[in-house]
Amino acid sequence: MKNGLFVSLLAFLIACDDNKSLTPYLQPEKEFKVEMSYDNFINSVSFLFVTDDSSSMNAEKKHLAENVSVVLEPLLRAYPYFNYNFAVTSMGLRKEYLKSFSIDLDLVQKKCSFNSSLIRKSPIGPYFNYKKGSFLGSLSNLVCMVSWNIEAERKATNIDENFFKPFEYIVNRIDFRVLSEFFGKDKILVLFFISDAAGDDYENRLRRHKKTPALITELMQKEFLDLLINRLNINEKNLRVYAVIPPEKKQDNCSLDPSAGGSEYKPPKHVFSLVEKMNGLKLSICDTNWGEYLKNISEHLLQSVPARTVYLEEIPQLKTIEVFFNGKKVPQNIETGWVLDIEKQTVSFGSDFDLAFYKRDSKANMKDEVMVKYKPMNLDILQNSE
Repeated sequence: MKNGLFVSLLAFLIACDDNKSLTPYLQPEKEFKVEMSYDNFINSVSFLFVTDDSSSMNAEKKHLAENVSVVLEPLLRAYPYFNYNFAVTSMGLRKEYLKSFSIDLDLVQKKCSFNSSLIRKSPIGPYFNYKKGSFLGSLSNLVCMVSWNIEAERKATNIDENFFKPFEYIVNRIDFRVLSEFFGKDKILVLFFISDAAGDDYENRLRRHKKTPALITELMQKEFLDLLINRLNINEKNLRVYAVIPPEKKQDNCSLDPSAGGSEYKPPKHVFSLVEKMNGLKLSICDTNWGEYLKNISEHLLQSVPARTVYLEEIPQLKTIEVFFNGKKVPQNIETGWVLDIEKQTVSFGSDFDLAFYKRDSKANMKDEVMVKYKPMNLDILQNSE
């Protein structure tokens, strides 16, 4: 039997409603069970790009803006029904930021097509939300918005360049809606730092405290994680950290901010420590080919997204599938229930799956369990059909 004809017949039978005509092609019903923890049910990803807006970074920001699709598009194609949030903020803390911290998205409207209702205004400035079906236009519009805001010039005076310091201002001014929508234990938070500086927050700590750089970096890393976990309600397991920053050792013919490339080379060791602690990835801004390695960040991010998918051992007939979560039947629904990917032989749960409804009572002291009942296709009979 020709392969194309076999595939067509298989696709027809998978979706076929006529049980009598299907009977010869189906095997006996099977049950497939798998444990699935709460952490698997991530349905939101928030990206926060922390950029160095000094003039020495114009070319590097442009390079990131032109290549950020390498990081974003694979994730959005693999998980199209997740909820996504995006914001870009600056390492530069101006004097006026002491009273009002800002995330600048104003220039988006001049370049990209978008639905303005997806811009969220808040005490810490605007950010934007993306979900498949709710965005005006295509995925390219989303990439446009992120790219334009990474590259956008921001007016800056009396700047200190800080990697961690801006988060103190976020914490002090955040409201409940932003805390629950952009941050939260049920969301992956992706932090992306890009700078050619050592960071004034690190330099100032070294000057103020007579401690070794190793102790300072460890202390700053712990303080930063405490801020995210306890004040921004982040699950440490759901934090992803990436950075394009000066290398650990000074390199010749590499132009860096004076604070990072002076007579005594002082790279941002506190960021190194954070990236290492979170098993993230860092790229050297001195490597002229660093943009090519963004694909490594993309692959790392994809691999670190918790699976909310059950892989089936055989190809099922669609109308025979029943899915149960902790004994409760789950409807077939692309957003609130389950959906079958026949090519990958997977059953996945939608972005709006209500885990609270199906989750076991915590007092039961039992792990969550998914059970899939289905009748597999008898491929031997199909392949031998003429």
